Amino acid sequence: RYQLAKDAGFKYVESGFPFGCSVQQVVEAKEAAGVEQVLINVFT
Repeated sequence: RYQLAKDAGFKYVESGFPFGCSVQQVVEAKEAAGVEQVLINVFT
């Protein structure tokens, strides 16, 4: 979805509860797409 956001012209993204993805997967997807993460909802 990070790449889809980039392709749609977004520079910044939010994520809602990325269950099933490791932190490393999220970081890699964000960096590969070249977007900035401005909000991520997670349980603590």
